Amino acid sequence: MKTDRVWVTTVMAGGAHSRALHILDSDGDLPAERDMRKAKKPRPEDLPIVLYPSSSDDDIQDLPDFFVDTGHMMLSEAIAAPLRAFDLGRTYMVPAKIVLSDRKTEKHADRRYVVMNRYKVVDALVPEVCRNIRENTGPYANPNTWLIAHEIQDDDIALCAEKLDVPPIWGGGNLRGVKFFRGDVVEALEAAGVAHYFQFKRCRVVS
Repeated sequence: MKTDRVWVTTVMAGGAHSRALHILDSDGDLPAERDMRKAKKPRPEDLPIVLYPSSSDDDIQDLPDFFVDTGHMMLSEAIAAPLRAFDLGRTYMVPAKIVLSDRKTEKHADRRYVVMNRYKVVDALVPEVCRNIRENTGPYANPNTWLIAHEIQDDDIALCAEKLDVPPIWGGGNLRGVKFFRGDVVEALEAAGVAHYFQFKRCRVVS
């Protein structure tokens, strides 16, 4: 779907804008987790994804409705619900069960958390007219990739209009650590009163 309204979230990019908690762990080698590492959607019979505190049970007593952990976005059903109205393409949501360190006692079952994972990658960035990005020059960095340099503002990120035949949610490709959302998806999240969790910033769409 071609779009001229795009928003970006940097909650997975680290820094002041991050929603990362780093307090959950998993067994790591269960079938669902192996599939996720291979960018495959887990089979229903291998779900839910079971997550438990990596250190103390106290860490998960008061989890927010939205956070990033185990490398994935964790959404309560209140946030996931408006997304279900869209064909998300490669992006999928699967149920997650959060338990105490005994691996049995469930916490926050009423929130019905899901893990959101896998995204189509679209290299639409126009770096020469962006603000607050820097070249990714790390020792293992892919060439011609970029990182968020500072806390970004509306219109700092510029995208090429010709490349925006995109699904509702997609990965940044040549801009690392961000996720892009189509305007109609953001409108649905706003209508549900949950868009603020993503700390969206408006992108510029340029020819």
